[in-house]
Amino acid sequence: MFTILGIDWGRNRFGLAFGDEATKLIIAANYPCTADQIWQILDKEIKSRKIKKIVVGMPTNFAGQKTEVSFLVENFTHKLKAKYPEIKLVTINERTSTKFFAKQNIDKQQINHLAAAKILEFYFGIESSF
Repeated sequence: MFTILGIDWGRNRFGLAFGDEATKLIIAANYPCTADQIWQILDKEIKSRKIKKIVVGMPTNFAGQKTEVSFLVENFTHKLKAKYPEIKLVTINERTSTKFFAKQNIDKQQINHLAAAKILEFYFGIESSF
């Protein structure tokens, strides 16, 4: 069912969410996901959930141009493609996904997971990114 993985890249923490394309249901992860653990976590989730597609949020500025962070995310996506060549990889504009939750009194790790869920909402067309 939840065979699409949404990723919110972060220098220190990653956000993960899982989606089902047919029903457009999305669930955010609820466990620590630090940058130094990301590959072990991805290996586990991709195998156990039989992930078929990965959607990574690509940050841009308000003019739609790449930022310094965009190049870091691109580097991460190149590593994803190399490690999981059988999985379709998509990037999508994720501008405002983290900021949407940042003003709320939520744990920083959970903000990243919720941002990953927002990235899947953008991908599914449930919500438009700005």
